Amino acid sequence: MKLGRRVEEFAITAIDRDGLPYGPFEGGKLYVDKSLPGDIADVQAIRVSKGDFPVSTGRIVRLLQASPDRIDPFCPHFEHCGGCQWQHTSYAHQLEIKHGQVSELFARHLPDGMTVPPVLPSPQQLRYRNKIVFTFSNRRWMTPEEKTSPDTIRRPAAGFLMRGKYDHTLEIHECALIDPIAVRILHRLRDIALEAGMKFYDMREEYGFLRGLALRFGDPGHLLAAIITAEQDDEKLNVLTEGLTRDFPEITGYFQLFNPDKSGVNMDAPARHLRGETQLPMSLGGFQFLVSPNAFFQTNTEQTLRLYQTALDFAALKGSERVLDLYCGTGTISLFLARQAAFVTGVEFVDAAVNDARTNANRNGITNVDFIAGDLKDEISRFTESSTEVIDVVVTDPPRAGHHREVNQALLKLAPKRIVYISCNPITQERDTHMLSDRYRLTRIQPVDMFPHTGHVENVVLLERRD
Repeated sequence: MKLGRRVEEFAITAIDRDGLPYGPFEGGKLYVDKSLPGDIADVQAIRVSKGDFPVSTGRIVRLLQASPDRIDPFCPHFEHCGGCQWQHTSYAHQLEIKHGQVSELFARHLPDGMTVPPVLPSPQQLRYRNKIVFTFSNRRWMTPEEKTSPDTIRRPAAGFLMRGKYDHTLEIHECALIDPIAVRILHRLRDIALEAGMKFYDMREEYGFLRGLALRFGDPGHLLAAIITAEQDDEKLNVLTEGLTRDFPEITGYFQLFNPDKSGVNMDAPARHLRGETQLPMSLGGFQFLVSPNAFFQTNTEQTLRLYQTALDFAALKGSERVLDLYCGTGTISLFLARQAAFVTGVEFVDAAVNDARTNANRNGITNVDFIAGDLKDEISRFTESSTEVIDVVVTDPPRAGHHREVNQALLKLAPKRIVYISCNPITQERDTHMLSDRYRLTRIQPVDMFPHTGHVENVVLLERRD
C-alpha cells in the first residue's frame, strides 16, 4: 500500500474494539474514517504501514453504496472534526455497536448462559456535556481544496485540535454536544485576543500566549471559565477576563491554567483563581458537590446518576461493610456508597481532588467516610496488613490506562469479597479482569453509554471472590 493510493469499490465489513470501521485488505486491515459496515466506497490511503499484517488508514473519496445504517450527520463539522465519529448512524445502531464491542471483549469471562445486557442509553443524546475544552492555534486546519486556492485566508483558529494533527486547530462554528453559549464565548475570546494583538500558540515553534479555553457548567447559573496560556502575563489575562465579564455575565468564575509544555493542552496544570467563584456547585442524586476547575467529574451529569446506581446495585451493600473507593476523585461515588455502607475510605493520588472530596463530605453531612491522598498500591497494602480494618468491597474507577500491575497485585492480596470495577475503557478493564481471574470471577456486567455519537462506552463489572 502506497500513500495516496486509491482503492476502488472497497467494502467496509466490521468495527474494531476501539469503534473504528475497517475492511480486510492485502492480508491486513484498511481502516476507513467516517464509514460504516455495509458501505462500499472508493478509498484513498492517508496513512500506511508495512509488515506481515499491515494496518493502513484511508478516507472515502466516493461513496458508491451506503450502509443501510447510515443517516445524515447533524453537525456541519462532521467530515473533519474527530469528536463525534458516529453521528452518521442512528443512536439505536450506536448502542448495538457498543454492545457488540463489550460482548466480544468479555466473552471469555462470561459464565455459561450469561450474555451482556443491552447498553443503558443516555437520556440526552445532544447537549449532554457539562465540560468542553477548546484550543487556539495560529495554524488553522484547511481542506486540501483550501490549501491550493489563492483566495484562502491563512488566519489563526479557535476550535478543536484535529485528530492526528497535533499542531492544527479546526475552526468551529457550533457544537451540538454542549450548551450553545460555549461556542459564543469561544468566538468572543478569540476576537478579544486578536483585537489586542495577542498571539495564539504555535505547537511547532513553541511560542504564543493563548492556548485554550475550558468551560465547565454546574448547577443552573454557574459556569467556570479556565483560560489556558503558555505565558504568564497578567495584563493580557485582565484584558481577556474584562472583555468576557462585560459580554457574558453567565460566567461566574475565572481561572488561568498555565501550560508552557509542548505536549499539548494539559488540564492537570495548576489552576490559578482570577475572579468570581472558586468552585463549581454540581448537584447529583440529592448531594451537592463543589468541584474545582480541573478536578475530575463525570461529563454527562444526567447519565452519571444511572452509572452510579448500577455500581451501587453491584456492590450490594447491607450497611455493615467497609468499602475502599479507589481513584475516588472528588468523592462523588464515595458519598453514594457511604449512604449504604458502615464506612468508606476513598483513595486518590491528586491532593487537590482529595481536598474537594473532604469538602464535599462535610458539605453533605457525611461522617462515615475518609479520604486519603497517596499511592494506591501502598494504601491498599496498608489495609492488607491491618488486622482491624478489613475491607469487604472495593469500588474502582481508574483512568483509561486501567490499573497499574502493582494495583492488581495489591488487590489480590487484599482479597475483598467483591470488586466493582467501573471503566471508561473496556479494553484495559478486560485486561485487569483477566489479571484478577485466578482469584475472582465475573458475575455481572453492564455497559453504560456516557458519550453518545462517539466510540466510547463506559462499562461496569462485578468480580466476586472465588472461595
